[in-house]
Amino acid sequence: MARPKSYTDDDVIKIATQLISKGKKPSGWSIKEVLGRGKISAIQSDLDRLIKSGHISVEALNAQDYKECEATRAFLSYDLPVELQELLAKREEELCKVMRDMTNALNNKAHEHYETMMAIRIRDLDAKYNLTYRAKEQAEADYADIEERLKKQVEEKERLEDTIEELELELAESRQSHSELLQHNLKLTSNLNSITEKYEILQGTYQGINEQLSALQNEYTSLKVKLDSALSENESHKPQHC
Repeated sequence: MARPKSYTDDDVIKIATQLISKGKKPSGWSIKEVLGRGKISAIQSDLDRLIKSGHISVEALNAQDYKECEATRAFLSYDLPVELQELLAKREEELCKVMRDMTNALNNKAHEHYETMMAIRIRDLDAKYNLTYRAKEQAEADYADIEERLKKQVEEKERLEDTIEELELELAESRQSHSELLQHNLKLTSNLNSITEKYEILQGTYQGINEQLSALQNEYTSLKVKLDSALSENESHKPQHC
């Protein structure tokens, strides 16, 4: 008897919708990473089924976003009294004139100094950008390697879980047969011991995989934080040309 699923269709729909809204294509692996439970193969199968049945649709999400935007625009669009419109236009014109005068004064005063300082800053930012870009490339390469190793460990864990589940069922059936067919006690005892040994070996392997998986997950999280930091630093050091 197979174990019941640890998630629902609503969980898959919700996470897939979130990924699509961010411009990412949902997959069994990406949903498993957010959900934190379930088997990749089973999640992928459920995802394909929900997409085919129309429960997950990029077009439907785009249409919903469009309706919400239209509703917001309709709520914010209203007419002002003529007096207020004239007063608003006058104040806007006065404000624009003040801002233009201030801008021209500041530009005339700082133009020469600004060009000199900008040339120095651009050279400095170019050097920092090159350093952070190389660090970003290295971090991305390390991140991809860790993610692939983590994915393989998760898949291996799922295969071991299936094998352990089968052995648990086989062990239970052997124990039941042992009680019903006492006359074959020696033969069944031998089979039971063999299955138990296999089960214990696989349990030990399973625990080892779990420890490796935990270590990889910690390394994965640490590397992801470093990558995000490198990306942020890269953006902040990217040259801004006026």
